[in-house]
Amino acid sequence: PTHGVGRLLDACVALELLNKSGNGSDAKYKNSEESELCLRDVDGSLRGYVLHSANVVWPLWGKLPQAVQEGNHTWEATFGNPPQRVFEHLYSDDSQRLQFMKAMHSHGSVASPVVVKAFDLAPYSHLLDLGGATGHLAIEALRAYPHLTATIADLPHVIKLVDKFLRENKLTADLLDQGRLRLKALDFTDDTQWTTSAWEQIEPCVDIVAMGRILHDWDDKMASSILSRCSNVLPKDNHAGILLAEQILNDNHVRPLRTNLQDLNMLVQTNGRERSLPEFTVLLNEAGFSNVEGKQTGQPL
Repeated sequence: PTHGVGRLLDACVALELLNKSGNGSDAKYKNSEESELCLRDVDGSLRGYVLHSANVVWPLWGKLPQAVQEGNHTWEATFGNPPQRVFEHLYSDDSQRLQFMKAMHSHGSVASPVVVKAFDLAPYSHLLDLGGATGHLAIEALRAYPHLTATIADLPHVIKLVDKFLRENKLTADLLDQGRLRLKALDFTDDTQWTTSAWEQIEPCVDIVAMGRILHDWDDKMASSILSRCSNVLPKDNHAGILLAEQILNDNHVRPLRTNLQDLNMLVQTNGRERSLPEFTVLLNEAGFSNVEGKQTGQPL
């Protein structure tokens, strides 16, 4: 390779993205096991997530000083448009949206098997994965608890693609065909969809709500509203519960490092933030939940 290219490739070897054999003009490079995940058509591909990070997240981080000064996201300063318009442009067709959803599914599937076993979900019968997208959290819960059934709830255009995505895999297609896994269109920011009559038409048998990386997208006011809506539609007894899969800051908001960095990620991208367990406890208590527990899984969530 040329002088500049060789230096770049060697840096990729040091990052364990490539493997190298030989030296100088005889040097040969090939993908490492980690970099295979960046390819288009491999199981667990993160290609869509990497491209999203390059096309969206990286430019937003370029405006970090502005976000720090203003305490708000920088979509319009970075792209000249609000988030919805940017996503409509970048993911203008179903194939692009599906590629991104597959990447997010692979990313989430790393933590979900551990998350659903962090607490005993055996007492529950039907789980609602709210804002669940491809439903990796619900799917892993069904694998871990054979008696459980689940519903993935998300926006209508998302659910349309989720059905296609899940039916490409025999295991998840079987879960749908057996009735253990259901799909429901729901906008959890729409008050009219949380009335008792509307809820009974959506999913009346839910006794536990799960949310994975949802609340960190929102400020305290909206997070509190979402939790209160969940509390209002769950059974009014000690049996009902809620499972939140989020990164947790230490009480003084210093470390884990990845959570502090994710907190900055939320600063440049959303109106939300990462929280400590006491902060989650306050939000949950105010929404009507009690007996709050938190556990570190050793995973990204």
